[in-house]
Amino acid sequence: MSILTSIFTPVQNASLEGTVLIENTPKNEGQPNIRFTCHRVGEEEYSSLAQPIVRLYRINDGSGQLSDDGIWRLGDSQQESSTTDVFQVDHVTAEDMFVCIIYDVNNYRSDIIHADLNILPRLGRAPLIQETTQTSITLTWDEWMAGEDIGDPPLIGYNVYYKEEALDSLPWIRFDRENDTEAAERADGLDPDTDYIFAVSAVREGQGGEGPLKKASASTKCLPPTGVVSHVMAHQVSSPDELLITWQLPTSGANCRSGMANISIYFSTVNHVSLVESVKIPFSDTTETHYLDSVLPDTQYAIYITLWNKDAEGPSSQSSLGMTSQRQTSAVPWVTFGVTLALLASLGTIIFLWRRLKTNPATPKANKTIQEQPPYENPTFEESLIHTYESTIRMDPTTDIDYINVK
Repeated sequence: MSILTSIFTPVQNASLEGTVLIENTPKNEGQPNIRFTCHRVGEEEYSSLAQPIVRLYRINDGSGQLSDDGIWRLGDSQQESSTTDVFQVDHVTAEDMFVCIIYDVNNYRSDIIHADLNILPRLGRAPLIQETTQTSITLTWDEWMAGEDIGDPPLIGYNVYYKEEALDSLPWIRFDRENDTEAAERADGLDPDTDYIFAVSAVREGQGGEGPLKKASASTKCLPPTGVVSHVMAHQVSSPDELLITWQLPTSGANCRSGMANISIYFSTVNHVSLVESVKIPFSDTTETHYLDSVLPDTQYAIYITLWNKDAEGPSSQSSLGMTSQRQTSAVPWVTFGVTLALLASLGTIIFLWRRLKTNPATPKANKTIQEQPPYENPTFEESLIHTYESTIRMDPTTDIDYINVK
């Protein structure tokens, strides 16, 4: 501005009668062919006999230098007390400054103005993805608010666009909206498992009133897998709380770029088929076995398997039956029971005897005097006793004399 001030300061003998005014017809920013007018109002006294020269310049930001690039003079119109010079300017921004100068030999008059443009509305943030299905995506965004968000009113609605992310170089496809002012849109008829880019802009009235785009990316979901597990078998193992499940995987049918994601094993007892339990394990194309635990011993189960991609579950396999093993009976509890029973019996006996002794105490025994016994002596017999014994035997007629030897 200091350069302009030194340039536009008139000399002392210059005629200062009359006034120069510059203005432009407002348009939405970014539009070409913005019209500026320089008005010469009042009686003029010129040093030159010829008409004065009227010029419009753009003031370069920062340097203060003048430029007439992209500026064309369209002509002038005269009225009783004023003359209007009309200019057309291309590529005008709201930050641009312009000066109109009237040259008359060594004298000049000037007026400076900021370009008067309508600021385009700008959304505060990108749209949000609210819901995705296999063929649709729903998005919402914050409503543009005058006085809070960037841009000049009035707002007439929103434009919504989309295209496949893989075809980013192609033009946007614009939605034909029923309600342009609603801050939400549902895109239907999309391809499953496909990446899309969406863009939303706020629009004010007038040509070129659309503000900048705010973008968001989203993908539709995959269709359910069509591949089916085959040869499902349930094998009995030594543990009564487990079943070994085996199967054969299909070679295709994920219906998703990311392939299969999980395997679900469903199982129920044949007596309660409505009470179905399940386990989900990560998918691996090299794994076709799984030990199913949390099952009951000596029980028959029905087993079937399904495959998952990242979004949906596929059809179930044929059901297979399997029987868990019986739980082995251990002798240890019975031994423990027997020992416990014996201990209780012994304890009962002791208590019984103790109570009996307490009720009928025994009579104390008298102390016996120990008498000394004479030493043992061999007996002696008289002769007459022997003969008497012999005669007694002979008198018994039943005695066999031959078997008696009496000395």
